[in-house]
Amino acid sequence: DAMRSLRIVLLPFTWLYVGILSLRHLLFDLGILHSKQADIQTIVVGNLELGGTGKSPHSLWVLKQLSSETIAVLSRGHGRKTEGFLSVDVDADADEVGDEPLMLKQSVPHVKVAVCEDRLDGIKELASEGFKTVVLDDAFQHRSLKAGLNVLLTPYNLPFWKNHVLPTGTLRDVKSRAKAAHILIISKCPAEISQVEMDALRKKASLYTKAKVYFSCMRFGIPQAVFPHTRPWIMGAEVLAVSGLAHNDAFFEKVDERFQLRNTLGFSDHHRYTQKDLLLIRQRLSNFVGPLKAVLTTSKDAAKLGKKDWMELSEGIDLYSLPMEVEIIADEEELISELKTYVR
Repeated sequence: DAMRSLRIVLLPFTWLYVGILSLRHLLFDLGILHSKQADIQTIVVGNLELGGTGKSPHSLWVLKQLSSETIAVLSRGHGRKTEGFLSVDVDADADEVGDEPLMLKQSVPHVKVAVCEDRLDGIKELASEGFKTVVLDDAFQHRSLKAGLNVLLTPYNLPFWKNHVLPTGTLRDVKSRAKAAHILIISKCPAEISQVEMDALRKKASLYTKAKVYFSCMRFGIPQAVFPHTRPWIMGAEVLAVSGLAHNDAFFEKVDERFQLRNTLGFSDHHRYTQKDLLLIRQRLSNFVGPLKAVLTTSKDAAKLGKKDWMELSEGIDLYSLPMEVEIIADEEELISELKTYVR
């Protein structure tokens, strides 16, 4: 079959990439390239995949468990047009600070969120401002920082041990790197996963890492109005689902389970929305027949679509963000206490 033939053609490139990655890790392991431990506590939430593991909702979950004045979040600010260290405000522009940091800030406004492409510089800056713990989203590949606590995520439907390194699969790092994890969370599990299946997955994971394994599933919160003119959510509305994710279909399926899904509009991961996209959304909505029509999007996309200067353009479009919440399926208390023990 065509997919298999393509895999075989791509294999040499995967071997080459694995070779480069392994060499880099070896140089760090031997101390030829240097890893620095920060002077303050660092918790890294990361993955081996190219996305689609639910990093942002899990970072948010970690923050909610540890929420205090002395904790801050540091992100690279993927996709931003700016450089250097920046603090993220609730009403910042996603182009300036990146979509995920903005979404995090809007979800926990009382927590300090900052972006800096040089993680060590960013940590220094936050330490000088008096923060005691920094949560770094997506810094698992950042070997020049030796994190205090590594939380590694991998998705239930394709855990890293069943996946392959790019370009054959979607791993951006070698599987052996999982040994650096202190906590492994298998994310996006079905809520009714059995004890037998959890045990089998734990056994598989133990071939790669000594980390304790936890399981999480995603559930939706209540739709939140994005614009001031958006009406409170009305059950039964016909829905247009809009997203720019690594896996749009997974989002659309989830929306379909809970709402009257009529149409979908999918963009690429980290899509930068333009006014043209709003017009496209309006056009799609005009084909709906019922009086109640709504646009549902992810918190990350809402942070980019909810621009202040687009208020007029969005007149008549009821746009809602659907917060994704993480639920730890088993041993939640134990995971929380593991995080709190480290922070203490």
